[in-house]
Amino acid sequence: MPAPSAEAFDRLRKLVAIEDGSDRPTKTIIEVFTGKPLATIPVGSAADAEAAFAKARLAQKDWSRRPVKDRIAVIRRYCDLVLKNRDFLMDMLQAEAGKARWAAQEELVDLVANANYYARVSEDLLKPRRVQGLLPAIGKTTVGYQPKGVVGVISPW
Repeated sequence: MPAPSAEAFDRLRKLVAIEDGSDRPTKTIIEVFTGKPLATIPVGSAADAEAAFAKARLAQKDWSRRPVKDRIAVIRRYCDLVLKNRDFLMDMLQAEAGKARWAAQEELVDLVANANYYARVSEDLLKPRRVQGLLPAIGKTTVGYQPKGVVGVISPW
């Protein structure tokens, strides 16, 4: 498998959520098959994480006001972009994680399948539901769902 090009890593470097990565420590990403350096990226700090969370909180407020149909459209567009860029994404998975091509493809298929599942069922999952209240003869009880906001995930991957 050929290593991803320098242009591919320049493309990824632009997506790093660090405002100014020039005056900070860096980390070299190593291509697992050859042990050669693939790219150098800035190392994030606690302040970078706080800034990213602040941006995400602002974006989440807008997201929470969007109708479910609009959110579904965003998820479907995301799936389209993953599929459109699948060769590039599989190349990156192979180079950074040492995955076989079939394993990189399986990871993308799983991602798209899960996103499509939630796009398909989210309207039904998120609609308000009537439930039996404490005094059913007197009032009506409805369960509604509100976005949780920004969450952090610590993952081994």
